[in-house]
Amino acid sequence: VMELLDGEPLSKVLVARGEFWLTEGEQVRHLQAGDRFELAREMPHAERYGGEGATSWVARRNAA
Repeated sequence: VMELLDGEPLSKVLVARGEFWLTEGEQVRHLQAGDRFELAREMPHAERYGGEGATSWVARRNAA
């Protein structure tokens, strides 16, 4: 079952290959292969990828 953040479904993400930088507001996270993170649906964010790009697997559930 997918968890909720402030009543919104979460996307659960696994970085499978490469690296990228995820920006949410003022917070920037450097993510590499093997890292996991969660992001609320419709959460404004930006992504910047490394030279080799990145592959990530995303699991999300539609709102009921």
